[in-house]
Amino acid sequence: MEKDGLITRIKDSPKSRLLRIELTAKGIEMLKISRESESINAMLSLLTAEERRQMYTALNKILIRLGQ
Repeated sequence: MEKDGLITRIKDSPKSRLLRIELTAKGIEMLKISRESESINAMLSLLTAEERRQMYTALNKILIRLGQ
């Protein structure tokens, strides 16, 4: 996660072996996206498989027309 720029490690003091781990701005943004995805999944779970298929079909149709 550190290599991906999502967190940073910070020493509490030079002599301490304790590290604090903090989210970076990129990490905070990824957390927001993750929470939104969970919300969307929760909402979509209320629909039947057929209702989800119809919704995706309608949304794809709109996206295709917007792309013209």
